[in-house]
Amino acid sequence: MSTKRLQFISIICFGLAVVLEIFKEKSLVEFSNKDFIWGISLALLITALSFNVKIVRDFGASIKERRLSQVLTLLISLYAFVIFAI
Repeated sequence: MSTKRLQFISIICFGLAVVLEIFKEKSLVEFSNKDFIWGISLALLITALSFNVKIVRDFGASIKERRLSQVLTLLISLYAFVIFAI
């Protein structure tokens, strides 16, 4: 896969995780198991992180694409820390 496509998929996964968290906080989506949305959101964030780390470790990626992936990795990591650790 191209790095642009991986970055796009990463942004989509991150966006879906944010939307799920907003839905959970506003009680727009309710499941009998409260941890279900939490698990899906965490899985989406881990997927987004893995795509960005793959781009950063890829030796064929340009400097610009690596920097963008590093920034996305940092933002996703900070978001995950704020949402899940605090």
